Amino acid sequence: MPDVSLTDDQFERLSQLRGKLASETQAGPYASVNLSDTIEYLLDLSETTDGETLLNSAPTPDGPDSNTPDAVASGVDPAPEQSETDTSGGADMFNLLETHVDKWRESDGQERYEVDLPDGGVKTARTRDDVKAVLFQSYR
Repeated sequence: MPDVSLTDDQFERLSQLRGKLASETQAGPYASVNLSDTIEYLLDLSETTDGETLLNSAPTPDGPDSNTPDAVASGVDPAPEQSETDTSGGADMFNLLETHVDKWRESDGQERYEVDLPDGGVKTARTRDDVKAVLFQSYR
């Protein structure tokens, strides 16, 4: 995993966000949120439903300090699975989100996404990877 260098102020902001995320979990005192979870949260937050990043439409930061946690997080391709194609017929496995676009959506609740289950129920998911896992388990 590549290293990311942060200033002391950036690290403090990231630590504060980490603490906020840990306090908002439903697991109570047994939950832990590490820095990689916090960065994953920022990456998920930067994605929109059509796979574009919010930073494509956001103004660029003024000044030399464009190395904020949001900017660092945006430097990573948010959807690498879209560039992977397989002509042998297995491409739909890499494109679960596109294949089942009518079965998942963003949520207004505490969890970021909702997935419609075959039995008529709804399962919530925190990240797009979680959505893919539910889709794979339910619709393979």
